[in-house]
Amino acid sequence: MKAISLWQPWATLWLLSNPDEKVFETRHWGTSYRGPLLVHAAKKKDGEVKEFLGASGVIRTLHAHGLEVSDLAFGAIIGRVDLIGCSRMDRMPEPSERERMWGNWEPDRFAWGRGPSPRLFPAPIPYKGEQGFFDVPDSLVGEDL
Repeated sequence: MKAISLWQPWATLWLLSNPDEKVFETRHWGTSYRGPLLVHAAKKKDGEVKEFLGASGVIRTLHAHGLEVSDLAFGAIIGRVDLIGCSRMDRMPEPSERERMWGNWEPDRFAWGRGPSPRLFPAPIPYKGEQGFFDVPDSLVGEDL
């Protein structure tokens, strides 16, 4: 199955629903791929990520979903979305305040839209990520597909 690596906390935010926290993943490149997509949380834990965690309301958002910062996995497959669309920002309606907070909405970028039922796996599956799309054996995620 196809997968994409995202930095935390954006990887987890894309998987949270009820309410939806992040329906769109913003990227500098577009894709024609549509279908199931595993979400891999990259290993990266740098100052930019730590600064964002403290300043952006992420902690409050995680708490609202019963999660702690310590629950964020790194270097692992953490869930699955159905990728249902990809649009250039200049062709998108104005994003909600919540979406704007969780993404980079500059006009030359792309918004990848996920379907309504993202799935945060009950336990992360350690796996080495890659840039761009990469394939993960279905047997690795088993029932979590």
